[in-house]
Order: sequence, then structure tokens, then C-alpha cells
Amino acid sequence: CAAIMAGASPDAHAKCLAELCKENPKAACSALAAMNPEDASAAMSLIVDAANNGTGRVKLTDSQRTSLFKCCPSDVLRGVRPATALGSMCASTMSASEAAAVLGALEPNAAAACLEGMS
Repeated sequence: CAAIMAGASPDAHAKCLAELCKENPKAACSALAAMNPEDASAAMSLIVDAANNGTGRVKLTDSQRTSLFKCCPSDVLRGVRPATALGSMCASTMSASEAAAVLGALEPNAAAACLEGMS
């Protein structure tokens, strides 16, 4: 799947990951792990933006999105921009334990940047 998406735009990556997550969350996690971390981070940034701003570009339920972010490699999570947006998304769409599972995968400095978005 990652080879098929090589060279695609971040928007196309985000849409592909979302569709894959709807059908098979484990496959979406595998695709994320196989992707170039920079490309995966750009796609996950768009998914965060869609969740925070209600844009229709990437449609996932809170549960689907949580599954995707809980399995997201830490190097990909570190690249989500802005980091505060990741924290905001976690605070508004996840339970406290789910948010802790996502942010717990990050180093302390990266997690601190995300926590700023939770206030």
C-alpha cells in the first residue's frame, strides 16, 4: 500500500489512510508504519486538522480516529504540525485514557508541546 501511495500528495495519503482505517484499522496501522515518516506526519496533520476544524476532507468517527492515532508510530506523531493541534484533537475527541495512550508514545518535550493544545 505504501508503495502505491509513493509520490502522492498529503491529502491523498490522508484520504487513503482514512478509507483504509474504516475498512481495516490494522491495515491502516501497517500502512502508517511502512510510510516515510515525513509523508505520514503530513497526512496525520491533515487528519488532525479535519477533526479540529470539522473540515470534510477526511471523515473518520472519533473511534476510528482514536484507533489510528493509538497505533501511530512515535516518529510520525512527533511530526504532526502544529503539535498543539494534536493535543487539542486528543482533548476534544478522546477519553483521558485514550489521549494518554497517544501522547504517552511521545518523548516528554513533544508531549509537552501537545499538552499546550489541551488547555
